[in-house]
Order: sequence, then structure tokens, then C-alpha cells
Amino acid sequence: NETIGLWALVLLGFNYSFSSYVTGGLETQLQATLFTGTFYFFCRIIRNGKLINYLIVGILSAFITFNRPDGLLMVGIIYLSLLVNHVVHHKTDLLKKLLLTAMPGIILITPWLIWKADFYGSLLPNTFNAKVNIEIDKVKILSRGAAYVASFFIIYFGLPTIILMIHSITKKMTQFDHAKFTLPEIKPLLFVVGGYLLYYVYIGGDFMEYRFMIPILPLIMIGLSPYIAGLSKQALRLTTATYLFSSILYMNLFTGYKYGLESIPLLRSHIHAPHEDWRGIGLTLNELFNDSDLTIAVSPAGAIPYFSKLYTIDMLGLNDRNVALYGEPYRDTPGHFKMASKNYLEQRGVNIIIGHPLMIHKKHMDEFRDRNYQSQNALRRLLPSLSKEETPYEVAMLEVPVNDSYTLVTWYLNKHAAVEKAAEESKVRIVRIDYV
Repeated sequence: NETIGLWALVLLGFNYSFSSYVTGGLETQLQATLFTGTFYFFCRIIRNGKLINYLIVGILSAFITFNRPDGLLMVGIIYLSLLVNHVVHHKTDLLKKLLLTAMPGIILITPWLIWKADFYGSLLPNTFNAKVNIEIDKVKILSRGAAYVASFFIIYFGLPTIILMIHSITKKMTQFDHAKFTLPEIKPLLFVVGGYLLYYVYIGGDFMEYRFMIPILPLIMIGLSPYIAGLSKQALRLTTATYLFSSILYMNLFTGYKYGLESIPLLRSHIHAPHEDWRGIGLTLNELFNDSDLTIAVSPAGAIPYFSKLYTIDMLGLNDRNVALYGEPYRDTPGHFKMASKNYLEQRGVNIIIGHPLMIHKKHMDEFRDRNYQSQNALRRLLPSLSKEETPYEVAMLEVPVNDSYTLVTWYLNKHAAVEKAAEESKVRIVRIDYV
């Protein structure tokens, strides 16, 4: 229905979180596209049952699984819905159609799983061990996940819902045309959305602004659109106005770290803001050490390894099987549950521990050294998993100027000729500390 489609586009287009992520570089927008496409061709199957639609659903399902393995939840619900639809409506050729749907996945995914088991030693992604297979208070995880899901709907739909409830007390709220606006596919859609919302609660949500909501958000908007399209003109105007107002208000007010989430502006500032400048850190390290076999260790293992081109240990374990399985307890933030130990970093031959980048304004460097070097505060900020038993008697701090205003403070763990040379040329500064 074009009216439903139009309202779904309006709701999506004016959702700040959705618009931000679909113009970004993550796999999130691809998964949203694949989810929407799969549901579209599922609807085509329900409507006309042509074999080509079964094949397309199978191909898209395989791509969903490749893109993010947790997409299997979507695939499972769609396949189950197809099975139920055939049984309920007594359709013929059930086995042939289900095989046609499953065949692309079998052909594409089976070789991948064989290679994956041989190369990685596990069919589960490493992030499962880092994010889900954890020993942390499950009540805390579930409460964080519930808050993650609930806060999204409250922020974007709370005010429109309240306005509609007030409006409905005195006015006729809807002029609902069931023949025109009812979707026969709404139940499978609700199962997909409901399944993912429960999954997000189970894993504790996420730390990035509503990133996990993006793949299912088109389906949520499609599910809401029939009811919005069926509102009276006055109620429709109120709903639209309050929804746009909520999105604009949220976009302007949520700019930092709130509700356990890092906002889009904060995520952007990690890369470009002078006081964080992860891109600049990577480029500086590349300029200093690009011809060496230097090894670094970082927590945000994205921009810095990419721009530095240096061999990198992911201290949070998302890209490191050992840390994901055996890392030290760190925080209860999703994706940040575990941290590499000092002993492990030494075993891996790490030269520079960056951790979560510690940038200090150049005019405050002397004060920072006085307060944090001798007290070991700097060490524990760079490596929060550091235990008293692992704390060395002698350490070397490495200070790397990144831009005109800020210097990166790191832990110079293992000596390297390239670092020593850069220090001799006054490109970096090594500060040796004796704790005895």
C-alpha cells in the first residue's frame, strides 16, 4: 500500500538515529536493507507465491547471515512463518518451495562454515565470547538491555503517544479502514521485531546510540504506519508534529554520554575532535613507525589501527580470541566486559600500550606528570586490568605529540629500536619512572 509505504519513509527519514547510521560506514545500514528486502519478498510470497520470490528470500537470508550471524534470528522467523503459512492455507509443493528457499544458504554458507571452523576453530564469532559468553550479574545485564530498548521508544514515541491519548479523550481518534490499511503479514513482522527486542534485552543492549535498533527500525515503522495512516486528520497532524519535535529535540539535546550510551556527536568526536583525534593518532604513529614491526595495543581497535597500519592487539577482545575467552573482568558496558592483562600483552610482544587514548593538553603536561606518573594513575588509566601483582617496579611512559594542542600519553612496555630512534630525534619523549 503506497500510503503505508509513504508513512514508513516519513517516520524513518525523520528518525535522527536512523539517518545518522545509514549515512555511516558500519554494516548496520546493509543489514537494515537486507532485513527490509527479505520482508518485502516474504510479503510477495504471501501474496502470489511465485517461485522466484522463494529463491530471492533464500539469497537475501544467506547475505543476512554473512553480514551479521545474529541475523539468523530474522531468517529463522521468516522460514518458520513460511512453513506456518503453507500449512494453514494448505498450499502445495511445500517441500520443493522450502528447499528452494534454503538452497542459496546451503550453497553459500556451508563452505564458509567449513573454512571458519578450520581457520578460527569455532563456528561462533569471536564477539560472542567477548559480548555474550560472560560471567557478569545477569540481572544487571537484563536491566541494562531493557533500559536500552525502552529508552528508544520513550524518546521517539513517548510524546506522540501521550498527545494521542489526551486527544482521544475528547475527539474521535481514528477513521480506520481495515480493508485499506490492514497488513496480513503483520504477525510475522511483529515476531521479527519482538524477537530482536528480546534479544537486545538479553545481551544488555549496546553502548553506541541505538545502533542495534537500526536493522529492525524499517520493520517497526512499517508496522506502525497502518495505524498512523488510519488516524483522523487532526490526530495525524498532532502525531506527525510531535514525532518530528521529539526527533529534533533529541538530536539537539543528546550530544554526550547519557543513559549508558555514546551519542552520535560523541562517536564522531572520537575520530576528529582535537582532544581525542583517533584518526590523527593513527596517522602520527604511521608517520613515526610505518617502516617498523612495532606492535601496539588499543581498546578502540578501529580508526587507530587502520590509519597507523601497525600490528595491533585488541585489548577488549573483539578481534582477539584469547582476550575474549580469558581476559580480565573490566566493565559492565556491552562490548567492554573483558580486558587484556599485562602478562598477555607482554607475551604478545606489545611495545606501546595505548588503551583508551589518553590525550593531554600540552600546557598541562607538566602538571599531569606530577600528579599521575609517580602515583601509577596513568598506568591504570591505560590498562585498567592491571593488578598489584603485575605492577612493575620500573616503567617507561611514551609521550607522542599528535596535533598542535594535544599529546598522547602511552605506556612504553617493550623496547623497540624505532621508538628509541624517534626519541633521539625528539619526535617523541620517553619518561622513565622508578617506583622503588
